[in-house]
Amino acid sequence: MEILKFALQLSAYILQTTPSCWPNAITELLAIFQSTDLQTLTLERRVWILLEVLPVVTEENATETLAG
Repeated sequence: MEILKFALQLSAYILQTTPSCWPNAITELLAIFQSTDLQTLTLERRVWILLEVLPVVTEENATETLAG
C-alpha cells in the first residue's frame, strides 16, 4: 500500500513540474529506476512502480493536451 501511495505522489509531482522545472522527467525517471543504486528495491518492485506512475502521467498529459 505504501508503494502505491508513493507512485501516486510521484505521478502528481511529475505532472506539477513538467515541462517547466523537469522537462525530461520520463527519461530521467526511467534512468533512475534502471540504476543499480536502488538495491533496496527488487527489479519487480521497480517495474511495478513504473507501471503505476507512467499510465497516470500519460493519461493526465493527454487530458491536458485535449483540454488546452
